[in-house]
Amino acid sequence: MSAQAAQRSALQPNAEAEEAFLELQEQLNALDYNFPIGIESASLARRLLDDLILTTENYELLRQDKERLEKEAKFGHVANKLRPLQTENARLVRENNEVCRLNVRLHAAP
Repeated sequence: MSAQAAQRSALQPNAEAEEAFLELQEQLNALDYNFPIGIESASLARRLLDDLILTTENYELLRQDKERLEKEAKFGHVANKLRPLQTENARLVRENNEVCRLNVRLHAAP
């Protein structure tokens, strides 16, 4: 439930407000926030809880992005080290192919 919905429910009939309040208390208890809150502070507690949840979700997304970027940076570092070796390997393959062609020509010549 959003903070706006919690505010609206505080203004609606008592049954809905009571249900929203109990839901809030259950969520807070699940997070080990076992301190008593009054119905008058439920709207503030709801907003704070929603902000906490959003912040936690954003933190998790940022942590995952950080891990992904670290892996990419590590791979990029390895790729940078491989690039000179790949260039040298290509040169050696060309030279080897040329030597093989010359060898075939020499052995094929009468």
